[in-house]
Amino acid sequence: MRVVSLRCSADEQGSIVSILSFVQDVSSRIQAEERLQYLATRDALTGLPNRLLLQERLAQAIAQAKRDGRRVGVLFIDLDRFKNVNDTLGHRIGDELLKQRDASRCRRAARDRPAGAASAATSSWSSSRTSTIPPC
Repeated sequence: MRVVSLRCSADEQGSIVSILSFVQDVSSRIQAEERLQYLATRDALTGLPNRLLLQERLAQAIAQAKRDGRRVGVLFIDLDRFKNVNDTLGHRIGDELLKQRDASRCRRAARDRPAGAASAATSSWSSSRTSTIPPC
């Protein structure tokens, strides 16, 4: 994306005597801002939305449900004794498990929903906890 600025100079009679044009490519700045926005709203390990984004989506879901006269549910999922996985198999294996459990399964579930169905909002709360706002 380019930003163009024009500056005109006029003489005492009001006639234009010069035009100065500035062209600046701001694509890299826009990409950097988009990346920062993504990182601010996503879990670094799984890429799932974080609590901040879940709160925004939950507020939207509640507002929509009120308008439509429906209810909203929130499902919290916690892996019991996940610390044991990290302690016995190591953090690398634990991270891989989380990536597979959270990212792959949640994305697949959202992708496989029937056409026209409301989408679920899934987020990562911590290393062993995720939450989902299922479509109602």
